[in-house]
This record gives sequence, C-alpha cells and structure tokens, in this order.
Amino acid sequence: MDPVAYYKPVKEAPVAPEGMKVVERSNSWRTLDDKTPVIVFRGLTYWVFAFKDNRFSYGVGAYDDTGHLVCEWQRHEDVRYVRDILIDPANRTFTFVGNNGKGDTVTWDLFILD
Repeated sequence: MDPVAYYKPVKEAPVAPEGMKVVERSNSWRTLDDKTPVIVFRGLTYWVFAFKDNRFSYGVGAYDDTGHLVCEWQRHEDVRYVRDILIDPANRTFTFVGNNGKGDTVTWDLFILD
C-alpha cells in the first residue's frame, strides 16, 4: 500500500527522540496552524521533528500503534521546521519541505523497515 501524508495536531505527537521537538507548521514569517505533517506507511506513523538547538536539519521517527519509537533518522539537508511532506508515487519519493521553502527528497526505501 502506498504511503499517505496528512497533518496531525501537535498535541497528539508521541515523545520526541532526545534533543528533538515537534513544531507547528510555519513559514518564515508566521505559524500556519497547530498541526504537523506525518506519513503513514507500512503500519507505522512517521513524525517529523526539529532539533532543539535549531540546526538546519530535521529528524524523522517511526512509531507503532502503541506510540513506541521503532526507528529514527536524522537528515542534514539545509531543511528545518518541516511544514509539508509531498509524495510522488511515480518516483516513490517523499519531499520534506522546510519553513524556508527548501526541500529534501528521499526515496520510500529509506523508510522501509524489514
């Protein structure tokens, strides 16, 4: 089944990995709403995190239905405070778009846990 991206309220976020936090969607000027983008893929929910030290990077945590952190990734691609996740089914990619408008595109394979 293909992944689905949508927005969940920040208050529903699981415990973030150490040194990270969930942030509300924003652009460079203002907060857009109290939600954050997530991906549901292969039975896991992937939450996006910002680093507490405000570096230009982001993290992704895969959580099971009980809220247990299954795996995490750190990306260092000049993207932070991810506001949107775009899915390209034809190329099997996700693009994580930061509040500065820059994107980091990765293949679905990065998030497949076997």
